[in-house]
This record gives sequence, structure tokens and C-alpha cells, in this order.
Amino acid sequence: MSPDDDMFFSKPVVELPKITAPTAAEICEKSKPSPKGKALLKADMKPAEYQHALEKNKMSVDSVHFLAHGLPAKDSICWSCQSCRLVTPKLSMPELDCLKFTEAWLINPIPELMASVSLSLGKVDFTGPGGWAAQAAVWMALPALCAAAVAGAILLAAGLKVGVAMPPIPKPKLEVPMIPFPPEMLLQFQKPQLPPIPPIPALDQPKLMKLLFPFIDLGKGVAIGSIKCC
Repeated sequence: MSPDDDMFFSKPVVELPKITAPTAAEICEKSKPSPKGKALLKADMKPAEYQHALEKNKMSVDSVHFLAHGLPAKDSICWSCQSCRLVTPKLSMPELDCLKFTEAWLINPIPELMASVSLSLGKVDFTGPGGWAAQAAVWMALPALCAAAVAGAILLAAGLKVGVAMPPIPKPKLEVPMIPFPPEMLLQFQKPQLPPIPPIPALDQPKLMKLLFPFIDLGKGVAIGSIKCC
């Protein structure tokens, strides 16, 4: 067993008190795990047990989706902000503004700050994690959309961690979609623009585990209550 394998296989199940769903199956109805991730789900499995199984089997993207949908909306948004903070030096100024306004709103959720969050979205092109963290805040009353935006922010932050810094001036602004792009597609925005190619194959989740693990660990910290934004 390699040291990397030991990092995932040796840890015990950690309780996640912020995730209040009685069973993991209830969350999976919303997070839609991959076939391999779904195969790990057992009847009456608790959320913490399933999260542990996902990590043990290196189902990295399924873990991100599960935490994003399992956490209360405000805690999920907090996770996205904390993840953005891991790549702050690589964010553009408009992305950083989105992040700062969202963090301020988490601390003091007043309409004036939400208005600032919304206005900050007009200056980004939705290719970075800060913009999607802010969009998650705007969509907080719509749990499925909020969780999808959070998952997108996490995956984009992970891609940015190993990629180049964002350009200081955003690309031409994309209209905010009625339904967010799948987070896997958002991750592709970190790559150089290429001519149209065939559909992207399914992500190799085990290969992404080492990259995503620090972000998943942050999410678990929020779920435990050891990491807070307000």
C-alpha cells in the first residue's frame, strides 16, 4: 500500500454533525453519485459512513457532490469560500471581489450585502470559483442549484490550484444559466480553449483524489463544525 493509499484507507469514520439527513440515501437522491459511487451505498447507511466509503474508494468527485448537497446551504457556501481561499493568489480581482462580498454576507446576511454579491457577479465570466461561490449565495433558497454551484466552485478551485492564475480581465461575460453547468464541465474551463472536440469522457475519480482531498477535508471540517465562516 502506497503512502497515498494509506492516507485514505487508514482513517476512521468521522461524525459530521452539520449533515442532519438521517441516511446517506436521502442525500444521494440529490447528489446523484456515479455508478461506482452508488454501488458503495448500503441500506440505512449514515452520511458519515457513506462519506468515509467514498473517500476510502477514492470517489473524489462523488465526495464533493455528496458534501455539497448534504450540508445546510449556508455551510455549503462557507465551504466554497474556504476553498477559494486556498487559491486566493490566483484569483482575478473581480473573482476576489465576489469572494469578499460573499464572505461578508455570510457574517452579516443583510439585503445590502446580498445586493453587493449580486452586482459583483456582473463583472465575472463564471470560469472561476469565486463567482460560483457568490452564485451559490444568490441561489441559497434553491437548494439543488446552490449545491451545484458550490460543487462547481470546489472543482474549479482544485483546477486552479494546479493551473495558471486567472487572467486579470475576465473573458466576455456569460449569461447566468437558468440551470448551472455540471461542475465537471466547469472544471474544463480551466484548460486552454481548443476547437470543438468529442464529448469529454467520464472523469477518473481516483486520479483526482489527491488533488481534491484538501478541499474535501475542508468540507468535512465545516460539517464537523471546526471550520466556520460566521
